[in-house]
Amino acid sequence: MVEVDNPIMEKLWSIEDNRVIRFDGTLVKACASLEEAEVKLTELEQGLASIDRVLAGSYNTQERRDLAKKGQALPDGSFPIVNVQDLKDAIKLAGRGKDPEKARAFIKKRAKELNSEGLIPDTW
Repeated sequence: MVEVDNPIMEKLWSIEDNRVIRFDGTLVKACASLEEAEVKLTELEQGLASIDRVLAGSYNTQERRDLAKKGQALPDGSFPIVNVQDLKDAIKLAGRGKDPEKARAFIKKRAKELNSEGLIPDTW
């Protein structure tokens, strides 16, 4: 098993025999090499950091209201997208919104406005 520097990550995922394993023993990804497994683990860690930042509230309530008025967030202030990093974060969280289809439509619109349509997953 590979040691993970981040204690939270250590509780969520581990690498065993070139496989990334979730805390409950579920296989996340079987990899061809230890290096590939470490890259996948790093991607998971980066995704978690993005989610933490979004959930911690990069924007306060008033900022979200203002962004909604400018069309840079949904009317309720969710999914604030001012820049490309916000767009990337929103893409990761789209399925967790109250209305995932509405969120995805909004995210697509903002991606176009930010000239970043290439970031939108093909499956959308």
